[in-house]
Amino acid sequence: LVPAVERPEAWMVDRPAEVNQVVAALCRVSGGTVGVTTAVQGAGGFGKTTVAKMVRADRRVVRRFRGRVYWVTLGRDAGKEALAGLVNGLIARLEPERPVTFTDARQAGEYLAAMMATGPRRLLILDDVWSEEQLAVFPAAGRCARLVTTRIPSLTAGMALPIRVDQMSSVQARALLVADLPPLPSAVVARLVEETGRWPLLLRLVNKLLAGQAGLHLDITAAAEELLGLLRAGGRVSVDELTGAAGQPLDVTDPVQRQQAVWATIQASTGLLGATECSRLAELAVFAEDETIPIPLIAALWSATGGLDSIAAGALCARLADLALLAPSPGGGMVTMHDVIRDYHRDELGADRLAQLHEVLLSIIAETLPTAAPVAGAGSVTAWWELPKDARYLRDHLIDHMLAAGRAGQAEETAADLRWVGARLQASGPAGAYADLALVGTSRAERLAWVLGQVAHLLAPTDPPYSVADILYCRIGHDPDWGPQAMTLTASRAVPALASAWPPPDLPAPPLRSVIVGHTESVTAVAVAPDGTWIATGSWDKTARI
Repeated sequence: LVPAVERPEAWMVDRPAEVNQVVAALCRVSGGTVGVTTAVQGAGGFGKTTVAKMVRADRRVVRRFRGRVYWVTLGRDAGKEALAGLVNGLIARLEPERPVTFTDARQAGEYLAAMMATGPRRLLILDDVWSEEQLAVFPAAGRCARLVTTRIPSLTAGMALPIRVDQMSSVQARALLVADLPPLPSAVVARLVEETGRWPLLLRLVNKLLAGQAGLHLDITAAAEELLGLLRAGGRVSVDELTGAAGQPLDVTDPVQRQQAVWATIQASTGLLGATECSRLAELAVFAEDETIPIPLIAALWSATGGLDSIAAGALCARLADLALLAPSPGGGMVTMHDVIRDYHRDELGADRLAQLHEVLLSIIAETLPTAAPVAGAGSVTAWWELPKDARYLRDHLIDHMLAAGRAGQAEETAADLRWVGARLQASGPAGAYADLALVGTSRAERLAWVLGQVAHLLAPTDPPYSVADILYCRIGHDPDWGPQAMTLTASRAVPALASAWPPPDLPAPPLRSVIVGHTESVTAVAVAPDGTWIATGSWDKTARI
């Protein structure tokens, strides 16, 4: 499938120097990588993602790759448990007629590399990369190119062309600062540009803050002067006192100054809100990083914490988006929070309050679901597997929220419940259920993840979709933990089901970890590394795979 071209948002200020560098590099390389990074270690908000969006929509890039430009957002929280699902999702977008069922991210990456090596020219954009492991499973192969954005300059070392995206030029900073604002004195604009350090994230927050003041028909010049005082006092007063560097512009390479400047600007932005609205904004830090958050889910949380109804919650989301504290999703009905703003609010809330919010979120979702008898034992459990089909966020992050709320026991029981596993299989293949078990991390969960990995290659989507659970039950009937569950659930199925009349003769042996995939003909040779970290296979299909 060829993605539709997505144009950058109207407020984005063009950065031709960086965009032209990236475009020239992408049009020059074949099967190489271009890295977009910042020299400021660990800093966000410099516009790397914005530049990548501009590149994605650039006519030269669209023409070069004939529209085959694919975007994957990673982020700090995308650990090895989630990577296989992300790679599987990309493969499904590239070849929807060939579903794959990898639970191991490296195997999925190998398969993706084979597809890239033999397919047409494509561009893969990896946004917000944090580790070598994340890079490794999204390879550049054949005529395909890879564009990487990252806060960690060392990740782009040795790439075809690492391109730095740091502070804006003075002209760009002024354009972003005054966009859609009434006229401001040039001296005030110049001082604001200096005080923000030409940092795009901060400039955008200041712009929306002043736009909010203008919308209330207040004196925007006076508001700008007041904001200058806040930035100078909140952003660098302690630094100035210690160093005597009064009047110096914001040093964006200093994480303390960046944090203080963001604090001052967010405080000024939330000054346009009431105290309760500020609390509601901070509570959104409970959601996962780099995720689109459904507004109905936000409304449910705010109903529990602040008594807001869905209309009031939607209006507050719109107000927060007007202040650039949230960003609306292009598809509508969802919002995202920049990770710099999210980190600020997580620090403000503290660990105890965050744990309480995770608990509140789980409780309000549980109230919308029925209860069911456990597969074994007495009592009742929440039927988490009954989540609506469109509740992707909750399915992907339910176990995260349980662990963060201190519900480790419930997280293990849920991840090990075959009804939950079956729901995850239908929604995202075995990678989702495997990631849940790996995230729990107990010895029982790790063993069940191993069992699932042994049969994952057989768990492709079925028609009807629920029949994939029948295949799973058939293959795990021998397991001492899942076997009794499978027997009980098979006997209670209310829909037509496939059932094995006797144990399959090819059940996996206990030493089996995973199945070699990728060859199209028989494997005829195997070599094992001395330290056991890799194997190489040869086949009649005239390929070797590692």
